[in-house]
Amino acid sequence: MGFTDLNTIKNCIRDIRQIDRNTEESYNEIYNVLKNGIQRFPILTTTLEAKNDIFLYRSRVHKKDEKEFITIDDLSYLHDKNKITEYSRCNIPGQQIFYCSLDRPTSYTESLIIRKDKKSPELCSLGVWKLEKDINVGIIAHPYKDKRYTAYDIEIGEKLDGVILRDCKEIEKEVRELQYFFTIWFRFLVADHVHYKVTAAISKILFEGVDAIIYPSVPFMGQGNNLAFKKEFIDNKSLVLQKVFIEKFNRINDLRIVQDNTFSKETDKIFYDKNEVKWD
Repeated sequence: MGFTDLNTIKNCIRDIRQIDRNTEESYNEIYNVLKNGIQRFPILTTTLEAKNDIFLYRSRVHKKDEKEFITIDDLSYLHDKNKITEYSRCNIPGQQIFYCSLDRPTSYTESLIIRKDKKSPELCSLGVWKLEKDINVGIIAHPYKDKRYTAYDIEIGEKLDGVILRDCKEIEKEVRELQYFFTIWFRFLVADHVHYKVTAAISKILFEGVDAIIYPSVPFMGQGNNLAFKKEFIDNKSLVLQKVFIEKFNRINDLRIVQDNTFSKETDKIFYDKNEVKWD
């Protein structure tokens, strides 16, 4: 099957933008345009290898009376899928996805900025997860070199260029047009979760060919990298929780949060047979 021509890709993008995302059927409409209109997706990938000792970070802000999380599940994906009621960057309601970051500051920023019940000071638990199995990662990166300004754009964009020039040279314009569409939608900072119907539909298709998706952190202004994993990679211990930190943060305003270095706790007492995180 040949790759979709440039005009068809542009028409599909136009059609998606014209869909009213507030309607109940809009997610399926978006998905069908992507799946049936574009048909063959160029899933541009990179490999994260377990031998490189890769650690990933997932944080969770404490509610008012929460002092310590005591189970591995508390720090993992949301296990009660009935509580997943909204669309998010890479999931639809009821879909369990493990979200994490490649560094601690990005993870903290992702969790603290989006909190709706903001207070100060705030406690945040950070789980440190070790990659135990090689994974194939789909790339969401800016396809145009002259518009890359962040460290993410430059680093991941170079990998994207390499894949395009190696595997997709004959359809380079088409691939870059589609990647640009992905990039724009993944970078919106939105208050209304219906916006995520587009990125959730893109993710559903990408997840057919990859284990995880890497994309820039929007709250961290594109300076950090996030990953969205299929939940099976937690269930089969391809990602293993190794340590948990609790840190305190003071909220200066909606966009400025500073760490309070007078408080810190950590533990590496993690027992998978009991689903337990033990604190002294």
